[in-house]
Amino acid sequence: MDFAAALNNLQKTAKNAAAASSSTNNSNSSSHDRRRGRSDSYRPDPPRTRPRYEAPLSRDVRKGDTGERGRGRRNDQNPMDALYRFGYRMAPYQRPSQEPPNLYQRPFHVALLAIIIDEIPYEEIWRTWAQTGASHVSMLCHAKYPERVQSGFVKSRLLTKPPIMGRGHSYAEPEYLTHTPAWGSVQITRAMIDLLKAGMHIATVNDTETDPRFATKRFLMTKKKDVDTSNTIPPIDKFIFVSETCIPVATLEECETALFGAAQQPEETMNSASEMKTVSSTSTLMGNSKPIPNTWKVSWLNARHRSEEETPRNKYEDDQFGGITRNIPGQYRWKADQWLCLSRPHAAAVLRVDANMRASDQLWNAFAKINASDEMYFPTVLALLGILRPRDESGINHSSTEVWVRPITFTDWSEGMRNPTSYHEGMKDLSRIGKLARSQGSLFARKFVPIGPGKTSPTGHLQAADWLSFIKTLSPFTNWDEDNKRAATSVSSTPTEVNSSTSYVERPQDLQDPTLE
Repeated sequence: MDFAAALNNLQKTAKNAAAASSSTNNSNSSSHDRRRGRSDSYRPDPPRTRPRYEAPLSRDVRKGDTGERGRGRRNDQNPMDALYRFGYRMAPYQRPSQEPPNLYQRPFHVALLAIIIDEIPYEEIWRTWAQTGASHVSMLCHAKYPERVQSGFVKSRLLTKPPIMGRGHSYAEPEYLTHTPAWGSVQITRAMIDLLKAGMHIATVNDTETDPRFATKRFLMTKKKDVDTSNTIPPIDKFIFVSETCIPVATLEECETALFGAAQQPEETMNSASEMKTVSSTSTLMGNSKPIPNTWKVSWLNARHRSEEETPRNKYEDDQFGGITRNIPGQYRWKADQWLCLSRPHAAAVLRVDANMRASDQLWNAFAKINASDEMYFPTVLALLGILRPRDESGINHSSTEVWVRPITFTDWSEGMRNPTSYHEGMKDLSRIGKLARSQGSLFARKFVPIGPGKTSPTGHLQAADWLSFIKTLSPFTNWDEDNKRAATSVSSTPTEVNSSTSYVERPQDLQDPTLE
């Protein structure tokens, strides 16, 4: 092709380009801002996202009213609606209307969820305590430094990561799960969540591991002669968080009475044969007494809302309540002692909050920037689920049918806000603190530290025999405050508190132990 023909083709191309430019809808467009390769009608598809649970919003939210004008929120509005707007999805809590199968015809099962550094100083006391009642007791431990654990009892009860296949056809040695938490860090909250996950997995349909290094029956402390630990252990009914400085101030039998109900009605006043049958079936557990209904679903939290008069007004409290992400409305921010007790329905509801969320999106991330998030996470989640509610203007506690606002573990904070009072004088301290804790309705007490300040050898170690002889000298545990007594003895429930179509039957997907992050 000669030069003249090439120049002619170039001129034709320029004319075609000019004509295409003048035919666009934008008369002010130029060759510099013109789209190239795509038509003006092109619109990219929205990015594909992972499907999540779409919970139904309340009527006001569907109309565009989020209910956040002012300080309050409508009572009939779903507490999670505020989080839905930020992309957080979770199934709403459904209150069980029926008790677990054969709850009062079998031994109860209590789990101690221990957060420790590298030892349990009063291991023998806990072993003795587990034999002072008819319930099964399991202990699960999260150690800050699992490699430093010396006790075989503790090491067999440490949390482990999921087993992996080693050489041959057997599992490799356990790799212990630890978040190595620092003081006040959110890793303590993560440790508590992991302990709860592992406890919920015990004696469920998915609990099929047989290797003794990983099987959940390694957590069991009680060895009943008439129980085959492979198939007749019931699921855990109550989850109690303890520390290495906690000790019980009540026998296991007394704890059964407090946690699951003991009757106020003597045997001779019962009328029907069914009532007598109930009493006879629980005689070994309750001392020939009829159990109070509904206590199986009750959690114990020494919780308070920011608006309550008992809540201190200081910078530490301001940082805790104000440091939570703004996605959680202020009326659902609660605080409680870390050492709390959760019933099985509440524990399952708390774990379902993050069941379908990535680790980076889970709710504990909202508490990462505050001190002692372990005091805030669980009561706040229970409030978001509608389980924990503040008192009304007349002072009535509407949470009392499911949450007893009282400490299950006695702690003395009179010496300061950062750390509670420690006890280093063994039986001398126990004889005083044990009576004080029981008088306030607590079942455990802390902090009992064997080594005093500036000492290198134990000065306040407690022997299991001395502990047991002291506990037997105490008067029966009968402390019930009025709110809790009214809630426990009430057999009627309002329609807003019980979903009659929901029974206590956990779905297989709820019982799965999610991969521990």
